[in-house]
Amino acid sequence: MAPAWAQCGQKIEILSADSEGNVEIKITANSSFKGTILLDETSEKKAVTTFDGRGAQSFSFKLPDKNGVYNIDVSFANEEKFLCKRKMKILDLTTDK
Repeated sequence: MAPAWAQCGQKIEILSADSEGNVEIKITANSSFKGTILLDETSEKKAVTTFDGRGAQSFSFKLPDKNGVYNIDVSFANEEKFLCKRKMKILDLTTDK
């Protein structure tokens, strides 16, 4: 039997990331969503930008710390499965370029 989170239809994909901090992501959802990109600093997480949309959408960002580690945190509206309501993906610009 597959884990419960494996049955989620939503996805966060990192399409590209370069050495200048330019990042393109794709969010796939069955309904609307809201997301935040957070810079993961040693002592705290700082919101860098927010985004929202519906269905499948791509977003491009210029992130301020081109050697930073970021969390892409997305909440999905109207999702009934508890483990599918929110997803997070780590973007490590020190290695993902």
